[in-house]
Amino acid sequence: MDSIYQICLEGYEELCLLDSRFARYRSNVFGAQSVREDRMQMTKSDNSDLNVVLESFLGLVGSRLLLKPAIKSVEWLVRRFRYVRDRF
Repeated sequence: MDSIYQICLEGYEELCLLDSRFARYRSNVFGAQSVREDRMQMTKSDNSDLNVVLESFLGLVGSRLLLKPAIKSVEWLVRRFRYVRDRF
């Protein structure tokens, strides 16, 4: 997981260079503590809060999904947080 995190973090940091609005996700979704977080151990409320943050990030990154840094960062959401949006 550490290796995947490093690759995805690089993509995230590139996104931050393209658009400073991504910086707000550094302390939660892309912070070092995210490597240790486990959704299965989180409360329902914490999971709901996390989903709000993840959806916010996806809304922002959506227009950049053809860029490699965006793909790397979204990969982190899927792998680490097992995020699959069930509502379209």
